[in-house]
Amino acid sequence: MSPQKHIRNILHDLVFGLAPTPLKKRLMSCEEITFIMANDTKLSTSKKIWFNCHYFLCSCCESYYKQFKIIENQSKDLFKQDLDADAKSRVVESKSDALKKFQSK
Repeated sequence: MSPQKHIRNILHDLVFGLAPTPLKKRLMSCEEITFIMANDTKLSTSKKIWFNCHYFLCSCCESYYKQFKIIENQSKDLFKQDLDADAKSRVVESKSDALKKFQSK
C-alpha cells in the first residue's frame, strides 16, 4: 500500500471513529457513496460536500470508482454488439435485481 493510501486510511478511521455523533449522522457511508456512483444520482450542494469529504478520506471508495468506470466503459462495448431481445432484457433485469437487493439492505 502506498504511503498516501495508508495516511488516507488512517484519516478515514479517525474521522469515522472519533467524530461526534451529530457529525457521524451526516457523514455518508461507503455503501451510500457506491450507490450514488453506480446510479449517477444527482446531489444537492450539501450532499456533494459530504460526498466529497468521504471520497477524499476513503481510498476504498476511490478504488471502487476507478474499477466501476473501467467496467462501465467495457460494458458499453457489449451493447454495440448485436444481442437478441431476450439477451438484452436479461441484462437489464439482472441490473435491476442487483439494485433492488442493494436498496433493500
